[in-house]
Amino acid sequence: MNRDTKPFPNGVPINGQPRSAPPPSTFPRVHDQPGPSLSQASSLGARTDKLPRQLALDQLPILSPPVNDLYRPDGPSNGMVKLQGDPQVIEKQRVETAIRAIIDFTHFVSTGIIPPPSDPNILAILPRGPDGSLLTHLARTGTFKTLRLQAGTTTKQISKKQEQLKEQARKGLKDPTQLDTSTVYLETAVYKSDGHTRVYACSKCRGREAKRRHSKETSRKNPSAEQKVKVEPSTTGGGDEDGASYDPLRGDRVVAEPPWNPTTADWRHEIIIFNHSPEVSIKDGAVESLPFRVICYGKCHAEKTGFR
Repeated sequence: MNRDTKPFPNGVPINGQPRSAPPPSTFPRVHDQPGPSLSQASSLGARTDKLPRQLALDQLPILSPPVNDLYRPDGPSNGMVKLQGDPQVIEKQRVETAIRAIIDFTHFVSTGIIPPPSDPNILAILPRGPDGSLLTHLARTGTFKTLRLQAGTTTKQISKKQEQLKEQARKGLKDPTQLDTSTVYLETAVYKSDGHTRVYACSKCRGREAKRRHSKETSRKNPSAEQKVKVEPSTTGGGDEDGASYDPLRGDRVVAEPPWNPTTADWRHEIIIFNHSPEVSIKDGAVESLPFRVICYGKCHAEKTGFR
């Protein structure tokens, strides 16, 4: 399948509201050549440093409009999601090293509501009229409080205390089936350098990750134990391909697009792994640091330039 086709015409829904999906070029590009870790590369800074922003979106005013005003199922989206943080073009990167991302949630507002931004880089991305005047201004979105990651793509689990708090919040709703509009769901995808061909992790790389998780779990439960167990990669989901022996270099294998179902694990999403629990707090319209890894090598896909 050469083209990434979304199950919704306007992109992936946020709590039932479709949004415009970002183009593949907004994803960090990762290469598989050996190179220094981020902690060793002076140009990337220390891992404890605060992540840099190319756009000072954290200086914008915060507004909390209703979800329906941000993402319209039958019209253009008013919201904009911006990825910042570690360099989005990385020449050399190991699959074991995490890339840290800042996710800023913003939306366009009328020029009379808030003053224009002072950052010239932000002014440069705002739409202008024929006379050069600004058509809209930009604000941080305070509507969302939680970012929910795809099931099966995280290294940590939700604690029992968090589950209890969620259950209490659900019982407090007048309608228990009502959607939680303060939660936004994240779908990820990795593309080849052409920007169109979606790639999925091969069975060998997923097997390596499965062994890594198993080893950490065993060490946590019993640090003195030495267990040699054969660990198989996950095969959940997959459509036309069960994933057990998936080799991207075999041209006779066609992988169907994974359906939009953030609560169900699917091996087709496992090319990106988040070093986090499934729920991430959104504060003042931003996730300040979300570490993730692309677990598959470019050589597994005959990709010489890098992923997007």
